Amino acid sequence: MRRGGALQALLALALAVGFLGSAQALRFDSRQRLKIVQAADIHFGEDGDADHATSQLLRDVLAAEQPDLVSGYAIPAANLVERVRLRMDAASLSGSWHEQQWRQLTAPLHEAGVPWAAILGNHDGEADLSRREVMALDAATGGSLSLSQSGPATLSGAGNYWLDVLEPGNSSQVAARLWSCVGGDIVEWVRQQAALLPRVPSLAFVHIPIPQFSEAWSSGAPANGTKGEETGCPLDDTGLFEVAKEFGIHSIYSGHDHDNDFAVELDGVRLAYGRKTGFGGYGPFSVQHGARVIELRMGEDTARSATWIRQQDGSQVFQQPVQEPRPHRQAGCPSIEGSCDKLLGPKMCLQLRGMRNGAEAAGALLASLVVLALTVVAGIVASRHALQHMRRRHGWRRLEAATAAKAHSPDAEV
Repeated sequence: MRRGGALQALLALALAVGFLGSAQALRFDSRQRLKIVQAADIHFGEDGDADHATSQLLRDVLAAEQPDLVSGYAIPAANLVERVRLRMDAASLSGSWHEQQWRQLTAPLHEAGVPWAAILGNHDGEADLSRREVMALDAATGGSLSLSQSGPATLSGAGNYWLDVLEPGNSSQVAARLWSCVGGDIVEWVRQQAALLPRVPSLAFVHIPIPQFSEAWSSGAPANGTKGEETGCPLDDTGLFEVAKEFGIHSIYSGHDHDNDFAVELDGVRLAYGRKTGFGGYGPFSVQHGARVIELRMGEDTARSATWIRQQDGSQVFQQPVQEPRPHRQAGCPSIEGSCDKLLGPKMCLQLRGMRNGAEAAGALLASLVVLALTVVAGIVASRHALQHMRRRHGWRRLEAATAAKAHSPDAEV
């Protein structure tokens, strides 16, 4: 099974849909509430019918929930040959394949006038745009509705930022905070920034679940929802969980594993999956497609925030406690992505993965050129054979004509 879309999904984001008091300010409403829709693993762009179903689901969820913010996407990079074609076709940022998919994906949000915050997944830089270009595209096409930010250029990847949620009305007082972060080298940055910011109830969106998701589930800690596959967490524990506890980030929401949607609490921190939203890629197998909804209340610990699943059929599901025996317990994380980060560091590994993608693209391009050359040679050979055949046929016809003319000649022997 391919996680996070593998080579079939670019944007495995967590969409956070929210109400804006202004183009720049995200704030609680008059009831001191903020509703977030997490649309996870959308896998947009793999199949036209699947994309249509995904867009309709997004429209239905937005209409039913009337949320204040959306967080989470997914667009595919296809196979190696397709990635080469995409890069060759994308002469500029505008008009790229990725832009075409992105505009279709965000159309329901534009129609509803709902802002979003994009969180990049593990394959968002494998099509015709880099991760930084993806965030630039979001900013260029989202207008005032996109709250996404590229984050510091000194950090690996893109999409590392936070959004402050202000009190109702015209207040400039920060009442809550949303973090978007990925990558092992981000944790120290989060620690440094959080230490400088006023302490308020906070939550974070990450695409790949941290190891504590697996640890909490396997420990038997109270949990709601379903676990249909192993937790695809990295081998290396970056320390994000400890930083979260230290600075009051008491909820961490993830995607990546398409058949998991459970929520579990560990040391006062809620660790929860979204529900797979997109119809591309695998799963979910035992439940409907949908989206997780999170309702923040001003001043409330985010580990206590109300949350539910809005499903494809329109139903609202409050997940039930998991009973023993608990399925899919695991001793550790099966992902191998963390081993490189641990040995060489995230920045070096990001560069190596980029070089690998470049090498794959060059190899696919070379293979395409070889196929093209062989096709041309075969065409030339076939043309020569066809020409020779035509000449022989023409020669035989000339000979037959000459023989017939001679047979009808007055000088022909009787």
